[in-house]
Amino acid sequence: MSYPPATPPEGYNPYEEDPFPETEAVPPPPPPPSVTPPSSPPPPPPTSPAGYPFGGPEQGSPAPNLPPPPSGAVPGSAPGYGYVYTPSQVAEKNGTASAALILGILSIVLCVTLLLSVPLGIIAIVLGVKGRRFASEGRATNGGSAVGGIITGSIGAALGVFSWFILFLAIVTS
Repeated sequence: MSYPPATPPEGYNPYEEDPFPETEAVPPPPPPPSVTPPSSPPPPPPTSPAGYPFGGPEQGSPAPNLPPPPSGAVPGSAPGYGYVYTPSQVAEKNGTASAALILGILSIVLCVTLLLSVPLGIIAIVLGVKGRRFASEGRATNGGSAVGGIITGSIGAALGVFSWFILFLAIVTS
C-alpha cells in the first residue's frame, strides 16, 4: 500500500534562507575570558644516575626510596589491594575436545557416504579420549565436549559400519 505524496502548505518554500521567519535567531554565547596563570619557569629535567643509560634503572628493578608494601598485600599488587591476577602458566588445550565433537557430529551426518563416517568416527574417539585426559589433568576446561566427541564418534563409526553391512548385503543378495 502506498500513500500519495504530501503536499507542502501554500507559500512554503523549503529552499529559502529561513523557512521559519517568525522565530528569532539566538546569537551564540560569548567565549569565556581566557585567564593565563602567572608563568613560572618549568622545572629542570631530572638528571640520570651514574651507570644508567637513558636516565633510569633497568626495567623490573624496584624503584628507589619507596616504602614497603602493607603487611597484608601480595607482592606485585597495588597498595591497598591484596589480590594480583597471574595468568596460568599452562595453556588450555580445548581444541582437541572441540575437534572431537565436531568430527563426531560429521561422522553421524556423513554416514551415508560410506567412506568418511568410519574414519571420522575413529578420529573423533581418539581426540575425545585425548581431550578427556587433558580435562582430568586440568589442562583443559571442556571435558563435556570430549565426552560428547567420544559418544558421537562411536555412533558415527557404528552407523558407518552398519552402512557398509547394508551395502554388502545388497550386493550379495542381488
